[in-house]
Amino acid sequence: IRIQEKYDDKVILKFSIYKKSNFENFNKFIGFTHSKKHELLKNIIDSYVDINKTKRIILDVIKNSERPLTIKNIAELIGLEKKTIAFHLCDLSKRNMIKKIEGKPTYWFSEFKNT
Repeated sequence: IRIQEKYDDKVILKFSIYKKSNFENFNKFIGFTHSKKHELLKNIIDSYVDINKTKRIILDVIKNSERPLTIKNIAELIGLEKKTIAFHLCDLSKRNMIKKIEGKPTYWFSEFKNT
């Protein structure tokens, strides 16, 4: 929770919620009385994607592949947008969990195969 703005003697607080379970708890125990805010919260809960789960799926696809894969290959296999795949691949690469072969196209692979 942090202070977003101050108006004379009033303070407006801004808070952030992370993880689907926390959105669900907020909706269940606190919620919104305003119909548009309530509907927005419902949409957030219904469309929530766990980034770590997505990252694990991408990593598993790479580890289980017999050959290096392109972003397009991975996107076709798991049905996500290429920009989402690229974001996670860069993060996995920074963490030294996967390697890449630079070129046109760039290929991604793991030295650690699932057995």
